[in-house]
Amino acid sequence: MPRSPCQTLAVTLMLFWLGGCGHALPGTLHCQPPAHDPDKVELRYLGSGGIYLRWRNDAILIGPQFSNPGYIRAGLLHAKPNADRIQRGLAGVETQYVRAIFAGHSHYDHLGDIPFIAEQYIKDVPIYVNAAGMHILAGEKNLKGRVRELVVGEPPVEVEPKPSFRVRAVASGHAPQLCPWRHFPCVYANAPIDENWTTPLTQHRNRAMSGGQALALVIELLDETGVRYRIYYNDASADSPLGQTVGDFDLAILCIAQWNWVRDYPRDLLAVLRPRHVVISHWDNFFSETGQTAHPVPLLTEGKIKRFTDIVDAKVTEDAGPVRPVCGIRKLHWTMPAPLSTMLFTPNPR
Repeated sequence: MPRSPCQTLAVTLMLFWLGGCGHALPGTLHCQPPAHDPDKVELRYLGSGGIYLRWRNDAILIGPQFSNPGYIRAGLLHAKPNADRIQRGLAGVETQYVRAIFAGHSHYDHLGDIPFIAEQYIKDVPIYVNAAGMHILAGEKNLKGRVRELVVGEPPVEVEPKPSFRVRAVASGHAPQLCPWRHFPCVYANAPIDENWTTPLTQHRNRAMSGGQALALVIELLDETGVRYRIYYNDASADSPLGQTVGDFDLAILCIAQWNWVRDYPRDLLAVLRPRHVVISHWDNFFSETGQTAHPVPLLTEGKIKRFTDIVDAKVTEDAGPVRPVCGIRKLHWTMPAPLSTMLFTPNPR
């Protein structure tokens, strides 16, 4: 059911109040990206849970978001891509290698910049979203024929050209955003979207972009010999057992935002994924411009980060992290990368 103007204002004021929380994480700094290595898996953290993943001469983009509207626009105003911020966010990203774009759910901070990026920077490639995202992007006439639905239980998407990436959707969930309860005023943009939009995102408010069914992604990097590297990705914290799938994974890219408001996360998830390393994502404050010196998302305190990483340290037993120094915080079992920084990982031997 749509929220009344008073309810929407209440959520906006809460977002504004929360925005004062958090300090810049230690270890974030400006640094040069490593040179591309064709024998490595290249992962660039874009901020707000978004990633650029390159394997040899092919890449995929997941949830690119750089406009990062402030609290007032997020709560009350229409979606509006920020062309300058998008240009700065994509600087250094070799978009010519991108063969597909994905989003795990359809809130504005994962879906909002995709139409602009797909029209201006990465033309012609397919865009994979959940059912709500299909309805939302139906109003983007310039994307006609490119938007496709990710469906749980269907065969994985095989990204062209083959072999490169194989991507499978897993039913997951989404934590409440503002407080622990799963009803107003703790949740944002959760009304169902059952019909196609007939007008583009810029004619709708950011809060109209409901998340829909959150999806985790199983991403397999392939070559002529088979699977060389397995990645698990989510862009929202989820109650156990949501999002779980069969391991073993080389890398798990896990959302940390609001993790303490969902049940047994990430403990149970790590137990079944058995990853060799964890990249902690969606930690940065996406209400301001993406930058390498970033503040945590509202309410993500150093204590909560410490409890999350303690769980990771207890569940991950290997040291299969980035092969070179990273921009951000790098520990034995996990990495918290600075936005716009690049990491290189070693694939499995043939």
